Amino acid sequence: AGGDYVLMEFFAPWCGHCRKFRPFYERVAGYFNTARENLPWSASFDPALPRVLAFRCDCTTKGNTICNKFGVKSYPTLYFGTKADYRAVLAADEVPEADGEQKKAREAALERLDSSGDE
Repeated sequence: AGGDYVLMEFFAPWCGHCRKFRPFYERVAGYFNTARENLPWSASFDPALPRVLAFRCDCTTKGNTICNKFGVKSYPTLYFGTKADYRAVLAADEVPEADGEQKKAREAALERLDSSGDE
């Protein structure tokens, strides 16, 4: 659907504020990432409303430049934007892959963006 958005949390595992915030973010992310037909009130849910995809990004991962691209200076940091904005950053060729796990996470994020519908 047109106008889909992304909510991304940039965090550091050692950050006390991030650890306290995580359960709240996961609850919000769970709400946004649940298929609409599985929500308890789906019968009254307006399908014209834009979808929001929620992601987390560990800024301490070796070689992670995504956080730098978004100008993250403190943790936790939240960014809300369009799918096109995030796809441009996530798909950037100059973003190095630190390890296999980061590459899998990046590919999974791009796949979720691509499978969530047209922009």
